[in-house]
Amino acid sequence: MDGTTNTGRLYGGVKSFACPNCGGIVDVRAPGQTLSAGCTHCGTVIDITDENFRILQEYNLKMKSPLIPLGSRGKLDGVTWEVIGFMTRKSGLWDFYWDEYLLFNPIHGFHWLTNAYGHWTLVEGMMDKPTYSSDGKTVNFEKKNYKRFSGGDAVIQYVIGEFYWFAEIGDTVKVYDFISPPEVISAEIENGGIFWSKGRHIEPAEIKEAFNLFDTDGKGSI
Repeated sequence: MDGTTNTGRLYGGVKSFACPNCGGIVDVRAPGQTLSAGCTHCGTVIDITDENFRILQEYNLKMKSPLIPLGSRGKLDGVTWEVIGFMTRKSGLWDFYWDEYLLFNPIHGFHWLTNAYGHWTLVEGMMDKPTYSSDGKTVNFEKKNYKRFSGGDAVIQYVIGEFYWFAEIGDTVKVYDFISPPEVISAEIENGGIFWSKGRHIEPAEIKEAFNLFDTDGKGSI
């Protein structure tokens, strides 16, 4: 899931099409790179590489309102990002949930913004791989050790917006996190392949400021 695959469709700026399930308008903000889109009106997941917009999953979900609405733009680390996708994942073993926002910039590609019970992390894919210790309990990257913190299945529970792979409810991957606060390195394993990413803790106040999420009382919802 490196986000580099082109669809051969929907080039140019923001594009729209009618959801084949409910007829609601679905926006595509990363044309040429998006493979699937979850309708924000009914939750149906659509293959936008198919000329007939084939339905991958049909759901009439009770829709959720992400804390950062799809289409929002905000500046983090000096780059303006647009929120184009949102999903909720759950641990395969415990009643532990977290949200993931897919961020897109036409020059810098994709980043992720994750939220686990108010703890936010800005995540980007890694070009270079870390090295494992002999016991597998730590990884080393750029002369820095990261200790294994957690690991297990991550299962998609909810998905709306667009993604650079075919994201569907029920999809499961293995995820292992290695930490050296305030940074984390994660390994996501699926079908024998490993996708490495690196993240850093980010304060809620920075998220509010970046995406202008303040209410009239100045507090905001994050």
